[in-house]
Amino acid sequence: MKRIITAVVLYALIALLTGFAYPYGVALCAGLFSPRKANGSLMERGGAVVGSELIAQDFKGAAYFWPRPSATGYSAMPSGGSNLSPAGGAFRIQTDLNAGAFMAAHPGVAKGDIPAEMLCASASGLDPHISVEAAVIQSARVAAARGYDARRNEKLVSLVNSMSEPPDWKIFGEPRINVLKLNMALDGIQ
Repeated sequence: MKRIITAVVLYALIALLTGFAYPYGVALCAGLFSPRKANGSLMERGGAVVGSELIAQDFKGAAYFWPRPSATGYSAMPSGGSNLSPAGGAFRIQTDLNAGAFMAAHPGVAKGDIPAEMLCASASGLDPHISVEAAVIQSARVAAARGYDARRNEKLVSLVNSMSEPPDWKIFGEPRINVLKLNMALDGIQ
């Protein structure tokens, strides 16, 4: 009986520690030391929340930069990758479909010139970043959809380059651009 009581008490203590004290302690510390990040890094325009800088959104219009494809339709609840094997036929079919859609929207761009992240979904399906190259290759479409002349198109490419974020700690990853931030800046200069 003594062992049963000891086991129940230990179970209750561990459940309280790992199920209540630790998560709420972490949330409290995050809220105190980094409240913006703890609340989802929300982006606002005119006092209204337009999204989170941590989660990709589906920008379909020609006048906006597009994020990389999502296997979950950019939904945060069932986030995840396609789990398609690069050696499988389904993966090739999906990347060919993505390439076809990209080339249809970007005349003159060859399949081999399309950045890889514009063909394949990310592991979470919610990656908010694209490479600088992926943004630059889309700039002609965005400029044409917004009726920009050559001078404003140059300003658009300059905006893309100015929105580039460095690799984490300057060594991990590649320079990248947050698509939501870029599109918000783009709307701001309209």
